[in-house]
Amino acid sequence: MLPTAIAASAARSVFVYGTLCSPKVLEALIDRVPPEMMAAELKGYRRHPVVEQVFPGMIPAKTDGMALVNGVLLQDLSNKEMDVLDWFEGKEYERQPVEVYVPSLSATKPTETYIWANPIEELDRETGDWSLETFEKTFLDWYLQRTVRPYRMEYDQMVRQKQEDS
Repeated sequence: MLPTAIAASAARSVFVYGTLCSPKVLEALIDRVPPEMMAAELKGYRRHPVVEQVFPGMIPAKTDGMALVNGVLLQDLSNKEMDVLDWFEGKEYERQPVEVYVPSLSATKPTETYIWANPIEELDRETGDWSLETFEKTFLDWYLQRTVRPYRMEYDQMVRQKQEDS
């Protein structure tokens, strides 16, 4: 579910922390790698692998004041690109407003991120943090072929169908 009111300044940026940190995934999904990809940190959350999947989910860390998720702040995204990302993330995630710290700017920035919305039992909270490096070495090609490209084709087909129906 998407928030009903999104601040205009946050509407075209998003903090990503999993497979969307991979330039190859972004290229396959939104047809480009945004030039404004800055390393960023989100305090008060934990990233966990999703059970039997190659991607992570992120949830608030209610009792851990030191919790921190490293990721990337994608900026200058178009409305269509945000629609594609929302479609890709599906109902498993909920886009919510957050503030991230951007070390290269020594500043915080308002944005949005995708919070895990499915049952918490679907996250592997015992294994530890999810690794982009491991994902890219082990699963990236398979993930692009079996997940990312089919999702993008589905999205394009849905858009074409809506245009034809209009």
